[in-house]
Amino acid sequence: MIVGFSRHSKGGGSGPVNYLTQATNPDGSARTPLPEVARGDAALMRMLIDAVPFERTYTSGVLSFAP
Repeated sequence: MIVGFSRHSKGGGSGPVNYLTQATNPDGSARTPLPEVARGDAALMRMLIDAVPFERTYTSGVLSFAP
């Protein structure tokens, strides 16, 4: 298993939340399967990230089970 953390951690909540929930990849191709929010509210997460008063407003990472 590979555990990694992104260097991205600044800015508003729209960037990271939209990246995780949009129906297309950054190159414009369709995501298969489509992302699905299993629990929580994407709009609320955007607002929470935007309300953080610190320089680094969020942390993102990945768990990969294949190299």
